[in-house]
Amino acid sequence: SYRGHNAENIAFINKYPGAIRFFNFGIDNRSRLWFSTNNTPGAIPLMNGYDVAAGKMILENQDLFPNWVMKNYTIERMLQQSDGSIWIAGLNVLMRFNERERKFLPVYEEYSREGISYQEVNYLYEDKEKDIWVSTDNNGLYILKPTTHLFRSLKQRNHSSGREDDGSVITVNTSFDNNILAGVWNDGIHKYTTALEYLPSTPSEKKLNSVWCMEKMSDNRHIWMGLPSGIMIYDALTGSTEYPNPPELRNRLIRTIAEDKYGNVWLGSPNGGVFKWAPEHALFNFDSGFSKRYSLPSTQVEKITTDSKGFVWICTLMDGVYKVNPINDSIMEHLTARGPNTKRLLADAVTDAFEFNDSLMIFPTGNLNVYNTRANVITQITSANGLPSDIVRSIEKDDRNNLWLGLFNGLCRMNLFKSSFTYYDRNDGIANDEFNYSSSAVLSDGRLAFGTTSDVLIFDPRNLNARNTPPNVAITEFRLHNRSLPVDSLQRLKRVDLAPNENFISINFSGLLYYNRKWSYSYMMKGLDKEWKKASDFNQADYSYLPPGSYEFMVKAENADGATSDKVTTLLLKIEPPVWRTWWFYSILILFFAFLFFIVDKERMRRKAAIQKMRSEIADNLHEEVNTALNRINILSEMARLKSEKDPMKSSEYFEQIHTKSHDMIIAMDDMLWSIDPVNDSMEKTIDRMREFIDSLKRRYNANIDLLVDKKAETLTLNMRLRHDVFILMKEGVRRVLHAGTKNCRIHIGIQKDSLLYTIDIDNDGCDLQQLKNQLMQADLEKALRQIA
Repeated sequence: SYRGHNAENIAFINKYPGAIRFFNFGIDNRSRLWFSTNNTPGAIPLMNGYDVAAGKMILENQDLFPNWVMKNYTIERMLQQSDGSIWIAGLNVLMRFNERERKFLPVYEEYSREGISYQEVNYLYEDKEKDIWVSTDNNGLYILKPTTHLFRSLKQRNHSSGREDDGSVITVNTSFDNNILAGVWNDGIHKYTTALEYLPSTPSEKKLNSVWCMEKMSDNRHIWMGLPSGIMIYDALTGSTEYPNPPELRNRLIRTIAEDKYGNVWLGSPNGGVFKWAPEHALFNFDSGFSKRYSLPSTQVEKITTDSKGFVWICTLMDGVYKVNPINDSIMEHLTARGPNTKRLLADAVTDAFEFNDSLMIFPTGNLNVYNTRANVITQITSANGLPSDIVRSIEKDDRNNLWLGLFNGLCRMNLFKSSFTYYDRNDGIANDEFNYSSSAVLSDGRLAFGTTSDVLIFDPRNLNARNTPPNVAITEFRLHNRSLPVDSLQRLKRVDLAPNENFISINFSGLLYYNRKWSYSYMMKGLDKEWKKASDFNQADYSYLPPGSYEFMVKAENADGATSDKVTTLLLKIEPPVWRTWWFYSILILFFAFLFFIVDKERMRRKAAIQKMRSEIADNLHEEVNTALNRINILSEMARLKSEKDPMKSSEYFEQIHTKSHDMIIAMDDMLWSIDPVNDSMEKTIDRMREFIDSLKRRYNANIDLLVDKKAETLTLNMRLRHDVFILMKEGVRRVLHAGTKNCRIHIGIQKDSLLYTIDIDNDGCDLQQLKNQLMQADLEKALRQIA
């Protein structure tokens, strides 16, 4: 089917029977056909929309700019967002389809006070945050945030010119019918509906200069307003206004007004102190109810508020804050920067007194002073504690007990009990993020209104809370010894295995969202860290030394409410141990030490057996010597007994031999016991023993004996057997030389190579050489030499 041959009788083809030019066809996911048409060459394009499923037009021949005299625009591209919204762009065109009004509207009218400066839009792109990126031909790149456009800025129209103005909003409140009231510097009162539509001002409202403050009275009828010269009282029932100017006020500027629970109205002036209007004194004359409170100093009063207990708090710019009992106007407390450490303000310039609950009062002095009225303690909150700015100008609380702080350069949501902060500024859609002092209000539906230096900011804190879910975190970089590794390849591995010296790592991570970062990152290296760590602003975790072992790196995002990412991002790591810390190396060490223990124990047992053998031999020798000596003594004693009667002389000889044998046996036993003693395990002790023996020989044989010992020989260490055999050999050698008859001898003990050299030089005079030879060739001496060898 086509024009002129509509075989299926399609209604859309029948609608365009003539020659019409069609452009820019596009079909959205709801089966709606979008296109532009013009009837003649050079004519402006008209925008159309056709619902194919329903078979009807939803938009027909819309002139996108009906008020333009010189129309010059083209439609060149279309974008459908993931939520179904339709955008068109081209030369002098950037529009979004409004489903309710069934027409395309310029984007800047809905999302931006300043609009977008461009001649032609080259491209539209929607990212995963549902933000729209707009590239222009002459003015760079813009980012529009249609789904997160949660802040609404209300401009006022100047009462004189009727044009949109940017006067400073110095006070915000609501009327009894819930309309929004904004007091503007030098431009009176401006009003808006709850739907944020601008309401025209009355003639009396247009005549006002500046309205500094507004207070709704408890009678649900009157609103008191502070003016540069006195006050104005608005009667909501009649719509009339009054301007009382009692002598006490003297045309003073009234900066703040508050009503206490007794119906008294308190007024503060920056140049005249505190005034009070008491209804019981105004029964017959309204002005008679005014009086100055002389119990309070005439200083600059910035704010007066009342708490739930009925007390009045008076904030000054030079003298701290006063707590007043409204019954008798007595000062109950005076808090300053000069108080005790636990009850001291950060500064004397107090701009507000905000009641958080029945026990906590908050006093902004640039920073925040939280006063616990029960504990009688003041706690300070500054930028050191996470406050985004040290200039807090206004403060409100939402229905979830979050504090909202209007700052010098942004808006802050604060959870007082968690000490967590979320910061918003121009990047989040706030047209002007410089807020005014004490210019804020809670609207009837829970929305908050803050006055800035050019407009009124309106937002619903519940929407901001709901849209602040932290994203899942992605690992964006993995550096090993400051060398970047491919993250994608690492994450495809079940585990990242690293060498023993590859233990200096840095891991970067991100939520991969260009804007809306209202959260912080926490990470933990499981197996090393015992608790989660807060990441720095660089979103980086550094580990300068990871010991060998298995680890699991974990990272998550967390917002100020404690909500975390749906999924904790993980990366498994293993640092291989060095060779000397591997299981097989430990096994080798165990085997080695077991073998070493076996060798040492075997050597110990061998030495033990050798010592036992040595002791057995010494015992055998001692037994042999003692047994031989006793046998000889026994024989000699028997012979002496037999000869005692027949041959007394022979018997005496036998007794002398018995004496000699028993003496030699005692000496042999003494030598044996000396050699067994471990204290004598040195050559030095042996030589000392030798000298003692030589001295006894000198006396016995009246001989001259010299003993010379080399230094090296004195340092030898001998075991008990060797020590005994060497000593016996030396002793027997010198004793037998002297027994042969020599009277002079020189003994030399030295070291020659690896041998102990024992030399005896004798004087031949008086020496029986044959006897000496026989003495030295005896079997016992040969046996001693063999044992030493």
